[in-house]
Parts: sequence; C-alpha cells; structure tokens
Amino acid sequence: MPGIYIHVPFCESRCAYCDFYSTTLLRHRSAYVDMVCRELQLRLPELQGAPIETIYLGGGTPSTLTIEELSSILTSIQNFQFSILNLQRPPSKPTPTTSPRSMCRACARCPS
Repeated sequence: MPGIYIHVPFCESRCAYCDFYSTTLLRHRSAYVDMVCRELQLRLPELQGAPIETIYLGGGTPSTLTIEELSSILTSIQNFQFSILNLQRPPSKPTPTTSPRSMCRACARCPS
C-alpha cells in the first residue's frame, strides 16, 4: 500500500511510555511545518504522479498543529498531483488528548 508518512513530533506533554521522537517545544511547529513542505517540494520530481493510498500523520500528536499548519502540509501534498486511491478522511484514530474537529476542518479545505 503506497503512502506518505509525515512525523509530527509535537506533544503537549511527554509520555513516559512513548519511544517515538517527540518534543513539547510547540513554538517550533511553524518552522517544522515549513521544513516538511520544503522536503515535499524537494521530493516532487521522484514522486510526481505516484499512486497514493494513504497519507498518515503520526507522532507525537499531529493535532497539536494549527489548522493553517495542517492545511500547509496537505496543500503541499496536493501539489504532487498524486493519483490518490481511496483516500479516507478524517484521521480514524486520534488520541484522546487531541481535537479531531480542527483536523477535519483542515482536511475539508483541501479539494478531493
């Protein structure tokens, strides 16, 4: 299943059981999102037109991103003009501490 995974390393607090890289320095979100969008742009030549079945935002807690930050990432992905196959939105398993409504609003801004 071809897909895109974007690690969003931000959390409101650090869980002792978590082995994934994460940080509570939320002030770095904007710069991180800019770098993710830049990385996507650099990958454009190799990924243009690729069939994509999933776009997975993991972390961390992806819903710590603002609607604008999430929209920037989704717009950058959309610029690839992927052949998106059966992409489902919104995210199916947000963590209990997240606000999935904000993620749904950001996803709704991107045309299918």
